[in-house]
Amino acid sequence: MTDDAIRVVPGTEIFSGFLYAYLSSWIGQALLTKDQYGMTVKHIEPHHIKSLPVPMIPDDLQRDIHEKIVHAYRLRDEANELLDKAEALLYEELGLPKFNEEEAKYLDPEVKAFTTKISELKLRLDATYHTPVVDLVLDKLKSGRYPLATIGDPRISKKVFIAPRFKRIYVSEEHGVPFLQGSHIIEMKPYDLKYISRKFTQNLHQWILKARWVLVTCSGTIGRVALVPDKWDGWAASQHILRIDANETESNPGYIAAFLSSTFGYHQVVAGSYGAVVSEITAEHLSQVSIPLPPRDVQDRIGNPVIEAYEKKEEANQIEDEAIKT
Repeated sequence: MTDDAIRVVPGTEIFSGFLYAYLSSWIGQALLTKDQYGMTVKHIEPHHIKSLPVPMIPDDLQRDIHEKIVHAYRLRDEANELLDKAEALLYEELGLPKFNEEEAKYLDPEVKAFTTKISELKLRLDATYHTPVVDLVLDKLKSGRYPLATIGDPRISKKVFIAPRFKRIYVSEEHGVPFLQGSHIIEMKPYDLKYISRKFTQNLHQWILKARWVLVTCSGTIGRVALVPDKWDGWAASQHILRIDANETESNPGYIAAFLSSTFGYHQVVAGSYGAVVSEITAEHLSQVSIPLPPRDVQDRIGNPVIEAYEKKEEANQIEDEAIKT
Protein backbone atom coordinates (compact mmCIF):
# COMPACT_ATOMS: atom_id res chain seq x y z
CA MET A 1 0.00 0.00 0.00
CA THR A 2 1.08 3.58 -0.69
CA ASP A 3 3.11 5.55 1.84
CA ASP A 4 0.21 8.03 1.96
CA ALA A 5 -1.67 5.58 4.21
CA ILE A 6 -0.76 5.31 7.90
CA ARG A 7 -1.05 1.80 9.34
CA VAL A 8 -2.52 1.22 12.81
CA VAL A 9 -1.90 -2.28 14.23
CA PRO A 10 -4.43 -2.91 17.03
CA GLY A 11 -3.16 -4.15 20.38
CA THR A 12 -4.34 -7.30 22.13
CA GLU A 13 -6.76 -5.47 24.45
CA ILE A 14 -8.88 -3.77 21.79
CA PHE A 15 -11.09 -5.02 18.95
CA SER A 16 -9.96 -3.72 15.57
CA GLY A 17 -13.53 -3.13 14.33
CA PHE A 18 -14.25 -0.97 17.38
CA LEU A 19 -11.07 1.07 16.79
CA TYR A 20 -12.06 1.51 13.12
CA ALA A 21 -15.58 2.66 14.08
CA TYR A 22 -14.22 5.08 16.70
CA LEU A 23 -11.76 6.68 14.26
CA SER A 24 -14.55 6.89 11.66
CA SER A 25 -16.90 8.73 14.03
CA TRP A 26 -17.13 12.54 14.10
CA ILE A 27 -15.13 12.49 17.34
CA GLY A 28 -12.36 10.36 15.84
CA GLN A 29 -12.31 12.44 12.65
CA ALA A 30 -12.01 15.69 14.60
CA LEU A 31 -9.06 14.28 16.56
CA LEU A 32 -7.40 12.82 13.45
CA THR A 33 -7.53 16.05 11.47
CA LYS A 34 -6.72 18.60 14.17
CA ASP A 35 -2.94 18.28 13.64
CA GLN A 36 -2.94 18.29 9.84
CA TYR A 37 -0.41 20.54 8.13
CA GLY A 38 0.48 21.64 4.60
CA MET A 39 -0.91 24.29 2.26
CA THR A 40 -1.84 22.47 -0.96
CA VAL A 41 -1.70 18.84 0.20
CA LYS A 42 -2.70 18.14 3.79
CA HIS A 43 -0.69 15.65 5.87
CA ILE A 44 -0.74 13.94 9.24
CA GLU A 45 2.02 11.81 10.74
CA PRO A 46 2.01 8.54 12.73
CA HIS A 47 2.89 10.34 15.97
CA HIS A 48 -0.27 12.45 15.61
CA ILE A 49 -2.39 9.28 15.64
CA LYS A 50 -0.31 7.56 18.30
CA SER A 51 -1.21 10.22 20.86
CA LEU A 52 -5.00 10.13 20.27
CA PRO A 53 -7.11 9.16 23.30
CA VAL A 54 -9.33 6.07 22.89
CA PRO A 55 -12.19 5.29 25.32
CA MET A 56 -11.79 1.67 26.45
CA ILE A 57 -15.45 0.69 26.59
CA PRO A 58 -16.48 -2.78 27.88
CA ASP A 59 -15.35 -5.77 25.81
CA ASP A 60 -18.87 -7.00 25.05
CA LEU A 61 -19.80 -3.65 23.49
CA GLN A 62 -16.49 -3.50 21.62
CA ARG A 63 -17.12 -7.00 20.27
CA ASP A 64 -20.64 -6.08 19.08
CA ILE A 65 -19.31 -3.05 17.16
CA HIS A 66 -16.35 -5.06 15.84
CA GLU A 67 -18.60 -7.82 14.46
CA LYS A 68 -20.77 -5.27 12.63
CA ILE A 69 -17.70 -3.73 10.96
CA VAL A 70 -16.37 -7.16 9.99
CA HIS A 71 -19.80 -8.04 8.57
CA ALA A 72 -19.82 -4.81 6.55
CA TYR A 73 -16.43 -5.57 5.03
CA ARG A 74 -17.46 -9.14 4.28
CA LEU A 75 -20.40 -7.76 2.27
CA ARG A 76 -18.03 -5.42 0.41
CA ASP A 77 -15.80 -8.37 -0.45
CA GLU A 78 -18.84 -10.25 -1.76
CA ALA A 79 -19.84 -7.20 -3.81
CA ASN A 80 -16.39 -6.98 -5.39
CA GLU A 81 -16.50 -10.69 -6.21
CA LEU A 82 -19.88 -10.20 -7.92
CA LEU A 83 -18.47 -7.33 -10.02
CA ASP A 84 -15.51 -9.51 -11.01
CA LYS A 85 -17.95 -12.29 -11.94
CA ALA A 86 -19.99 -9.88 -14.07
CA GLU A 87 -16.87 -8.68 -15.89
CA ALA A 88 -15.78 -12.27 -16.67
CA LEU A 89 -19.31 -13.14 -17.86
CA LEU A 90 -19.37 -10.05 -20.08
CA TYR A 91 -16.40 -11.29 -22.10
CA GLU A 92 -17.56 -14.91 -22.07
CA GLU A 93 -21.22 -14.38 -22.98
CA LEU A 94 -20.57 -11.73 -25.65
CA GLY A 95 -17.73 -13.70 -27.21
CA LEU A 96 -15.25 -10.84 -26.79
CA PRO A 97 -11.48 -11.32 -26.56
CA LYS A 98 -9.41 -9.71 -23.83
CA PHE A 99 -8.52 -6.22 -25.01
CA ASN A 100 -4.92 -5.35 -25.84
CA GLU A 101 -4.43 -1.66 -26.60
CA GLU A 102 -1.08 -2.40 -28.26
CA GLU A 103 -2.97 -3.91 -31.21
CA ALA A 104 -4.18 -0.44 -32.23
CA LYS A 105 -2.73 0.63 -35.59
CA TYR A 106 -0.51 3.69 -35.19
CA LEU A 107 1.94 5.03 -37.79
CA ASP A 108 4.37 5.49 -34.93
CA PRO A 109 3.45 3.67 -31.70
CA GLU A 110 6.10 5.61 -29.74
CA VAL A 111 4.30 8.94 -30.19
CA LYS A 112 0.91 7.41 -31.10
CA ALA A 113 0.80 9.16 -34.47
CA PHE A 114 -1.95 8.25 -36.90
CA THR A 115 -3.94 9.57 -39.86
CA THR A 116 -7.67 9.88 -40.41
CA LYS A 117 -9.89 10.63 -43.39
CA ILE A 118 -11.49 14.04 -43.74
CA SER A 119 -14.79 12.28 -44.43
CA GLU A 120 -14.64 10.76 -40.92
CA LEU A 121 -13.91 13.96 -38.97
CA LYS A 122 -17.56 14.55 -37.95
CA LEU A 123 -16.67 18.19 -37.17
CA ARG A 124 -14.15 17.03 -34.53
CA LEU A 125 -10.54 18.18 -35.02
CA ASP A 126 -9.24 16.90 -31.65
CA ALA A 127 -7.03 13.84 -32.06
CA THR A 128 -8.45 11.85 -29.11
CA TYR A 129 -11.81 11.57 -30.86
CA HIS A 130 -10.20 9.69 -33.77
CA THR A 131 -7.74 7.49 -31.85
CA PRO A 132 -7.17 4.04 -33.43
CA VAL A 133 -7.94 2.46 -30.05
CA VAL A 134 -11.64 3.18 -30.66
CA ASP A 135 -11.41 1.60 -34.12
CA LEU A 136 -9.89 -1.47 -32.48
CA VAL A 137 -12.72 -1.54 -29.91
CA LEU A 138 -15.39 -1.38 -32.61
CA ASP A 139 -13.68 -4.04 -34.74
CA LYS A 140 -13.62 -6.45 -31.80
CA LEU A 141 -17.23 -5.66 -30.89
CA LYS A 142 -18.35 -6.37 -34.46
CA SER A 143 -16.62 -9.75 -34.28
CA GLY A 144 -18.58 -10.69 -31.15
CA ARG A 145 -21.68 -12.90 -30.99
CA TYR A 146 -24.36 -10.21 -31.06
CA PRO A 147 -25.36 -7.20 -33.17
CA LEU A 148 -24.51 -3.70 -31.97
CA ALA A 149 -26.88 -1.01 -30.80
CA THR A 150 -26.11 2.33 -29.13
CA ILE A 151 -26.67 3.52 -25.57
CA GLY A 152 -29.27 5.95 -26.89
CA ASP A 153 -31.19 3.21 -28.73
CA PRO A 154 -34.77 3.02 -27.33
CA ARG A 155 -34.21 -0.70 -26.70
CA ILE A 156 -31.34 0.21 -24.35
CA SER A 157 -32.44 3.45 -22.69
CA LYS A 158 -35.49 5.67 -22.30
CA LYS A 159 -33.32 8.75 -21.83
CA VAL A 160 -29.65 9.80 -21.57
CA PHE A 161 -29.25 13.23 -20.03
CA ILE A 162 -27.30 15.68 -17.87
CA ALA A 163 -29.03 17.74 -15.20
CA PRO A 164 -28.68 21.54 -15.56
CA ARG A 165 -26.38 23.70 -13.45
CA PHE A 166 -28.01 25.29 -10.43
CA LYS A 167 -27.37 27.36 -7.32
CA ARG A 168 -26.56 25.01 -4.46
CA ILE A 169 -27.86 25.89 -1.02
CA TYR A 170 -26.32 23.50 1.48
CA VAL A 171 -28.17 22.73 4.71
CA SER A 172 -28.00 20.29 7.61
CA GLU A 173 -28.98 16.66 7.05
CA GLU A 174 -32.47 16.94 8.53
CA HIS A 175 -33.40 19.78 6.15
CA GLY A 176 -31.82 18.50 2.95
CA VAL A 177 -31.42 15.84 0.31
CA PRO A 178 -28.11 13.89 0.05
CA PHE A 179 -26.10 15.38 -2.83
CA LEU A 180 -23.65 13.21 -4.76
CA GLN A 181 -20.58 14.57 -6.55
CA GLY A 182 -18.74 12.70 -9.30
CA SER A 183 -16.05 11.52 -6.86
CA HIS A 184 -18.66 9.88 -4.61
CA ILE A 185 -20.02 7.33 -7.08
CA ILE A 186 -16.87 5.19 -7.20
CA GLU A 187 -16.04 5.41 -3.50
CA MET A 188 -16.58 2.42 -1.24
CA LYS A 189 -18.81 4.74 0.79
CA PRO A 190 -19.69 8.37 -0.03
CA TYR A 191 -17.59 10.48 2.32
CA ASP A 192 -18.09 14.19 3.13
CA LEU A 193 -21.63 13.96 1.81
CA LYS A 194 -23.43 17.32 1.67
CA TYR A 195 -27.15 18.07 1.61
CA ILE A 196 -29.03 20.53 -0.60
CA SER A 197 -32.10 22.38 0.60
CA ARG A 198 -35.49 20.82 -0.06
CA LYS A 199 -37.20 24.16 0.53
CA PHE A 200 -35.02 26.58 -1.45
CA THR A 201 -33.83 24.46 -4.40
CA GLN A 202 -36.13 25.34 -7.26
CA ASN A 203 -37.16 22.45 -9.52
CA LEU A 204 -35.38 20.00 -7.23
CA HIS A 205 -36.80 17.07 -9.22
CA GLN A 206 -34.31 17.81 -12.04
CA TRP A 207 -31.42 16.51 -9.90
CA ILE A 208 -33.18 13.61 -8.18
CA LEU A 209 -31.95 10.07 -8.94
CA LYS A 210 -34.03 6.94 -9.43
CA ALA A 211 -33.07 3.38 -8.51
CA ARG A 212 -31.41 1.39 -11.33
CA TRP A 213 -30.27 4.45 -13.25
CA VAL A 214 -26.73 4.11 -14.58
CA LEU A 215 -24.41 7.02 -13.69
CA VAL A 216 -21.34 8.10 -15.69
CA THR A 217 -19.05 10.97 -14.67
CA CYS A 218 -18.95 13.52 -17.47
CA SER A 219 -16.75 16.34 -16.17
CA GLY A 220 -13.20 16.32 -14.80
CA THR A 221 -12.48 12.61 -14.48
CA ILE A 222 -14.45 11.06 -17.33
CA GLY A 223 -16.06 7.64 -17.57
CA ARG A 224 -16.46 6.46 -13.97
CA VAL A 225 -19.56 4.28 -13.80
CA ALA A 226 -22.01 3.37 -11.03
CA LEU A 227 -25.51 1.96 -10.63
CA VAL A 228 -28.06 3.70 -8.40
CA PRO A 229 -28.98 1.29 -5.56
CA ASP A 230 -32.33 1.42 -3.76
CA LYS A 231 -30.83 3.51 -0.93
CA TRP A 232 -29.90 6.31 -3.37
CA ASP A 233 -33.41 6.51 -4.82
CA GLY A 234 -34.51 10.09 -4.13
CA TRP A 235 -30.98 11.41 -3.61
CA ALA A 236 -29.70 14.26 -5.78
CA ALA A 237 -26.57 14.39 -7.95
CA SER A 238 -24.59 17.15 -9.59
CA GLN A 239 -24.56 18.12 -13.26
CA HIS A 240 -21.13 16.49 -13.51
CA ILE A 241 -22.81 13.07 -13.60
CA LEU A 242 -24.63 11.75 -16.69
CA ARG A 243 -27.79 9.73 -16.14
CA ILE A 244 -28.93 6.73 -18.18
CA ASP A 245 -32.55 5.77 -17.58
CA ALA A 246 -32.49 2.18 -18.84
CA ASN A 247 -35.42 0.66 -20.70
CA GLU A 248 -35.81 -2.15 -18.17
CA THR A 249 -38.47 -3.87 -20.28
CA GLU A 250 -35.82 -4.79 -22.85
CA SER A 251 -32.46 -4.09 -21.17
CA ASN A 252 -30.83 -4.87 -17.85
CA PRO A 253 -29.31 -1.72 -16.26
CA GLY A 254 -26.64 -3.84 -14.57
CA TYR A 255 -25.57 -5.08 -18.00
CA ILE A 256 -25.28 -1.48 -19.27
CA ALA A 257 -23.17 -0.55 -16.23
CA ALA A 258 -20.95 -3.63 -16.67
CA PHE A 259 -20.34 -2.84 -20.35
CA LEU A 260 -19.54 0.84 -19.78
CA SER A 261 -17.14 -0.16 -16.98
CA SER A 262 -15.31 -2.51 -19.34
CA THR A 263 -12.44 -1.53 -21.62
CA PHE A 264 -14.81 -1.72 -24.60
CA GLY A 265 -17.10 0.89 -23.06
CA TYR A 266 -14.51 3.08 -21.36
CA HIS A 267 -12.41 3.79 -24.47
CA GLN A 268 -15.50 4.83 -26.42
CA VAL A 269 -16.64 7.16 -23.64
CA VAL A 270 -13.34 8.98 -23.07
CA ALA A 271 -12.69 9.38 -26.82
CA GLY A 272 -15.53 11.89 -26.95
CA SER A 273 -14.13 14.15 -24.25
CA TYR A 274 -13.31 17.77 -25.01
CA GLY A 275 -11.92 20.76 -23.11
CA ALA A 276 -8.43 22.11 -22.41
CA VAL A 277 -8.42 22.36 -18.60
CA VAL A 278 -11.49 20.38 -17.52
CA SER A 279 -12.52 17.45 -19.72
CA GLU A 280 -16.21 17.06 -20.56
CA ILE A 281 -18.45 14.67 -22.46
CA THR A 282 -22.03 15.26 -23.60
CA ALA A 283 -25.18 13.19 -23.40
CA GLU A 284 -25.19 13.12 -27.20
CA HIS A 285 -21.77 11.49 -27.28
CA LEU A 286 -22.64 8.88 -24.65
CA SER A 287 -25.83 8.10 -26.57
CA GLN A 288 -23.68 7.16 -29.60
CA VAL A 289 -21.49 4.65 -27.72
CA SER A 290 -21.86 1.19 -29.29
CA ILE A 291 -22.97 -1.72 -27.12
CA PRO A 292 -23.78 -5.36 -28.02
CA LEU A 293 -27.47 -6.23 -27.82
CA PRO A 294 -27.78 -9.84 -26.63
CA PRO A 295 -31.06 -11.54 -25.62
CA ARG A 296 -32.50 -10.51 -22.26
CA ASP A 297 -31.50 -13.74 -20.51
CA VAL A 298 -27.84 -13.12 -21.44
CA GLN A 299 -28.10 -9.54 -20.21
CA ASP A 300 -29.57 -10.77 -16.92
CA ARG A 301 -26.73 -13.25 -16.35
CA ILE A 302 -24.23 -10.41 -16.70
CA GLY A 303 -26.25 -7.59 -15.14
CA ASN A 304 -27.95 -9.17 -12.11
CA PRO A 305 -24.64 -9.70 -10.23
CA VAL A 306 -23.91 -5.98 -10.77
CA ILE A 307 -27.27 -4.96 -9.30
CA GLU A 308 -26.74 -7.33 -6.36
CA ALA A 309 -23.22 -5.96 -5.82
CA TYR A 310 -24.43 -2.36 -5.46
CA GLU A 311 -27.17 -3.42 -3.05
CA LYS A 312 -24.61 -5.31 -0.94
CA LYS A 313 -22.38 -2.23 -0.85
CA GLU A 314 -25.23 -0.12 0.49
CA GLU A 315 -26.19 -2.81 3.03
CA ALA A 316 -22.56 -2.73 4.20
CA ASN A 317 -22.68 1.06 4.54
CA GLN A 318 -25.87 0.89 6.63
CA ILE A 319 -24.35 -1.73 8.96
CA GLU A 320 -21.17 0.34 9.31
CA ASP A 321 -23.21 3.48 10.06
CA GLU A 322 -25.09 1.59 12.79
CA ALA A 323 -21.81 0.46 14.33
CA ILE A 324 -20.39 3.99 14.30
CA LYS A 325 -23.62 5.37 15.78
CA THR A 326 -23.39 2.79 18.57
